[in-house]
Amino acid sequence: MPAKLLFVLSFLVLPLPALAQDVPPPVADPDDPPPGMLAYHEEERSRACVRGHALLATVENALEPLAQRSARLRQLGDAMGLEDISRAEPFNEDDPIELGVRAWFSRDAEYARQYADTQDEAILQERRNDRAAMYDRLANALNEVSEEAQLIIQTIGGVEEAVERCDGKILVREPVLEACRQIQSPVCEAARSSEPVRPYRFVEDAEDLWGIERVRPWAAPQRLRPVGGEGSLGGGSTEVTLEKGNLTVNVALETLIRPRSELPAEEIAEFMALLDRLDWAFGHPEFVMAPVISFELELPAPLAGENGYILHFGNDAEGALHSVSARQEGSVGASFVATPEVLERLQTGEQLTVSAIGIAVTDDGAPEMTVLYAFELNSVRQSESVAELITYWAGGGLSDDLLDLIPPGDR
Repeated sequence: MPAKLLFVLSFLVLPLPALAQDVPPPVADPDDPPPGMLAYHEEERSRACVRGHALLATVENALEPLAQRSARLRQLGDAMGLEDISRAEPFNEDDPIELGVRAWFSRDAEYARQYADTQDEAILQERRNDRAAMYDRLANALNEVSEEAQLIIQTIGGVEEAVERCDGKILVREPVLEACRQIQSPVCEAARSSEPVRPYRFVEDAEDLWGIERVRPWAAPQRLRPVGGEGSLGGGSTEVTLEKGNLTVNVALETLIRPRSELPAEEIAEFMALLDRLDWAFGHPEFVMAPVISFELELPAPLAGENGYILHFGNDAEGALHSVSARQEGSVGASFVATPEVLERLQTGEQLTVSAIGIAVTDDGAPEMTVLYAFELNSVRQSESVAELITYWAGGGLSDDLLDLIPPGDR
């Protein structure tokens, strides 16, 4: 299915959180107090999400017929792929696409019979062409659904912002109830109920969100592969994610691949010097590569008046690997090339931390850094995943896959 349609359909069937219930308050950790402005920003989020969930409900209702149409078109395509007409029956007599698929099944059966009798390759080619033409009709119909859905979303407005801010988030009950006195929203009934109401979750105290953690350990890396369209590639990476309430921190070790034709000679030389230091095999004549580390924080805003965020090992905030400035809208991210020394420390399983920092000027005019709060990332499966990825890079696996996916002279 086209990536654009998948994006649209993400608004049609909103993902349910793992726990569709009120979240019990966690045991407070005196050594890890919540940032000072966390409660304020989460209460503001909860008030805004009363209107946000009302908007999402409006969008979902408006797009429901298109969601049904999309599901039916996919069902028809699946039935064709399995050559099983029963998976598509009954057909809508008023829909030319459905009638077209039914007619295709009849023609396909006749092609199969003729080929079995004659073993004529021309008949087999006709059969393939007919199948491709019908798939094209289905793809065009899906694109029409996608375009209509995008138009509805654009007309309503504010949908992406509501999804980003509200979808799947844990809300604070009292601010929701306050906003519900002025706005009608599906979340209001859930907030008033003494029983869990899917898909909404609530806490009674905003600061309780700091103690609600969900960890996704380091993921097993996958080989390089095509993703989406226009020559995009995925894989060749591993990552770890920490969620604290509605806040998300992600750190990834990834493959950076750049075309030589887009780089000045001195930058190409830097890439090649790094590969020499690493002693890695990389043989594609049209590209260069480097291992990079990226880190992203999804926050509503700076939560303790911080100036920025640093990535470092353990408690060694002075030994920052990289930094990024804070932004008023909160979410930030950065990436940097991983040196051999950093890769070695990652491979030994040293835990990573992302810290929010404040910078003050002392009486003698020197800058002084203070860690205001921190996110300690899980190291489960870190050594294994990083080692597997480094082996893939160093042993030439990445280079071989890239040569297969994009042969020299094929760009």
